[in-house]
Formats: sequence, C-alpha cells, structure tokens
Amino acid sequence: MQKEIKTLIIIIFTLSIVIVSLFLLKFYPQSFDNSTPENWVEFINYFGGIINPVLALINIIIFIKLTNSIQRATQNKSWVEKTENLSFNFIESLSALSSEIIYAAENTKEGTQELKKNIENLKKKNF
Repeated sequence: MQKEIKTLIIIIFTLSIVIVSLFLLKFYPQSFDNSTPENWVEFINYFGGIINPVLALINIIIFIKLTNSIQRATQNKSWVEKTENLSFNFIESLSALSSEIIYAAENTKEGTQELKKNIENLKKKNF
C-alpha cells in the first residue's frame, strides 16, 4: 500500500510539472507579464482545470482500493472467527466423546464383572 501511495505522489508531482511546462511553452513566448493579474488568473484556471479532474480520478482510485482492502480484511476476520468457532466446537465434541468413552469403559468393566459373578452363581446353583 505504501508503494502505491508513493507512486501516486510521483504521478501527481510529474503531472503538475508537465502542466506548468505546457502552460509556459504556450504562453511564455507571448511575453507572459507577471505584473498583470489577468495572466495569473489564466494560469490558475488552466492549472486547476487540468489538475482537478486528474486528482479526482486519483481519489476515486484510492477510494476503490481502500474499500477493497477493507472488504478483504473483513472477510479474513470473518474466516478466522469461523475457523476458531469450528475448532472450539471440535474440541468440545472430542471432550464430550472422550467422556462418553471413559464412562462406557467403566460401565463395561462393572457390567463384565457383574456378568461374571452372575455366571459363577448360576454355575454354582445348577451344578
């Protein structure tokens, strides 16, 4: 972004020099009189009439670039938030699943031991 701003400043400075040079080439040979205000008014009107549309165009370009960069930053932030939420939900799901597995394993051990006791009792009674 800094490089683009420097480039735009160089373009504006170059255009200003070109505009002043063109004005001087056109009107200086006709003996540009510094003492009369009319000549300065013509110069300022000429300079303003050419440089203002160029500056307006540059401002529009800068506005569009800034809008696009803000939009990209917002999209990136949204993507990061979604990724964080997804990661958090995934970790919560894994935690819940591990708790269920541990609970099931404990119940299975108890159930297995109880089943073994019941089988032994049945064996004792029947045999």
